[in-house]
Amino acid sequence: MEYAILNMIEIMSSRWLHCFDNAPRRTLVEGETLFRRDDRVAWAFLVRKGRIFLRRALQDGGLLTLHTANAGDLVAEASLFADRYHCDAVTDLSTTVLFLPRDELMTHLEDAASSNHLSIRAFERTARDL
Repeated sequence: MEYAILNMIEIMSSRWLHCFDNAPRRTLVEGETLFRRDDRVAWAFLVRKGRIFLRRALQDGGLLTLHTANAGDLVAEASLFADRYHCDAVTDLSTTVLFLPRDELMTHLEDAASSNHLSIRAFERTARDL
């Protein structure tokens, strides 16, 4: 399923990446957390430099890495359709992210979807199936 989401984002990339052109940026230091599981989803993050690991704690005390967002990737794009994050986002090196209010990015995605004859709702359904 993740491939389907990334494929949808990639198809629309030329239409939505520009919305981050003037976005504020935040630099995280090694080991810093961008957000934690159960935090309210209010922002969309784009990795500018570095990487973010999406991790979930396991019952045995281990950590499961669900995804690694690298430069040019949205962080936890499926969370755009959730109220709260389902994992932690942490970096292991200096990482810069750009951020926008989630609703602003969704408006850009909706506009890009309609002009490309793609439906953001299809993207949303795929994200919810994860």
